[in-house]
Amino acid sequence: MAWYEGTMLTNGAGELLTVLDAKLPINPRWSIYDAAAGTNCKVYRNYDAGANVDYYVKVDDNYAGYAIVELWEGWNPAMHTGVGASYTVHGAGGILKIIKAVGGWGLSVRDHRFIFCEFNAYSAYYVGQLKRFDLTKNMPCIVSVDNSGSTYNPLGRADGTSLVWRSLFDELGNIGREIRPNAYYNTSLPIFHLKTIAGTYLVTEHPVFNAITGNLMGVIEGVTWMHCNADGLSNGDIISVAGIDWIFMGKGGAYCLVEKG
Repeated sequence: MAWYEGTMLTNGAGELLTVLDAKLPINPRWSIYDAAAGTNCKVYRNYDAGANVDYYVKVDDNYAGYAIVELWEGWNPAMHTGVGASYTVHGAGGILKIIKAVGGWGLSVRDHRFIFCEFNAYSAYYVGQLKRFDLTKNMPCIVSVDNSGSTYNPLGRADGTSLVWRSLFDELGNIGREIRPNAYYNTSLPIFHLKTIAGTYLVTEHPVFNAITGNLMGVIEGVTWMHCNADGLSNGDIISVAGIDWIFMGKGGAYCLVEKG
């Protein structure tokens, strides 16, 4: 596991690629698979044969303020085109976005996923596998926003409109399946409490379920989902548990903790 931090001096085209190019390939499970997929556009592969992980992430970063992200089953680097199943459109024509902002950023890279955090408004975006309960299933996921320009931290909330919670495949092989944090009911419920009577915090990685089958697919690695209860925390606050730091993120009243590692 690895945690990186830095500062974006602008939110212009190519800024997110600069971060991902420098940090993702440090992990041997990640590579730049197609460096010429378009203008300020690259494709990254996450591959681990022993863990049944193989998928491609297209990042079109040719925009100010955001990058467009797509999940692909395969990719042809000679033709610069995706192959097989994909998740590229959310709802009625909505693109999948990672918002860039001038200011600080954090990046958590694990063998099978990355989380990008922007520290201007404090929102976090998840790309890759859950900690899966069935390792025979290749089920990469994305948690982001769509082109409606959500005002929420996507990893702190879930709804079917402006926030994207999707898996490329589910446990049955269906494509583009909607996923949800466990206990999710609607956009206002439930309320989670993490603070204990001892003044400490109960920090746990949150389970995720298939919204169609109701089955738990895994846990969202390195994330505590809090929804709309801040439990007295403010953006940027750090909770340390067993020597591990977690940072509080809360854009738009949608709260979560992200493990700094």
